[in-house]
Amino acid sequence: MKLGFNEANDRFCPNHSVMMDLELCEKYGFDCIDIQSECLNRDLEAGKITLEEMGAWFQSHHLKMLSYNALCFFNMKQTQEEKDAVMAELDEIIRRCNILGCKMIVVVPSKDMKERGLTPTRKEIREDAVAVLKEMVKKCEPHGIRLSLEFCGEPSMTINRFRGCLRHRRGSQQSAGRRNARSVPLLCNGLRLGYARKGRRQEDFRMAPERHRGHAVRRILQQRRKASVAGC
Repeated sequence: MKLGFNEANDRFCPNHSVMMDLELCEKYGFDCIDIQSECLNRDLEAGKITLEEMGAWFQSHHLKMLSYNALCFFNMKQTQEEKDAVMAELDEIIRRCNILGCKMIVVVPSKDMKERGLTPTRKEIREDAVAVLKEMVKKCEPHGIRLSLEFCGEPSMTINRFRGCLRHRRGSQQSAGRRNARSVPLLCNGLRLGYARKGRRQEDFRMAPERHRGHAVRRILQQRRKASVAGC
């Protein structure tokens, strides 16, 4: 099992910066980091860092970028202009991921349908999401990048239950083909579920009681401390 850090935990801290997160994660033994797009955009606009500098940092350190979080509100777009904007944003994220060595993009479903005057059925939401995911996979696959579909428990989200998320993935699997469907692992409340690939089972981070997850993290840190002491 590897230890990862989610920037959602500290993105609102005063004087937050992505590079500070990278340095601290490297210092305290984390293996990977989930970078929040709003944090990255903020630092890029402020001139604190460039994509090229960050990419070079990842190449020279143990810590790696697990995922780009996120492309928000990808589904249920009503006009071609809105749909094109989603794909244009995906193209930019792919460009960034190629520089940063990131191989996973989180995609978040749309919400607040009633406020937009829309009342889609579950079937309509599923069909729309599957169609969009198919097009996204076509863009990501040549770069070796996977998509991670995040469902959110908030009632206003169009995909807000695990069962619905699983059906969307299966729909993509049936429509885009077995190989492409493997490009869409699932994201479950911040924990990516394992998925089969080439006959092997990837690490399976299933939902578990908080005390069990905490125990696992403590065990990993203890093992690393022992290994560090033994190496002295």
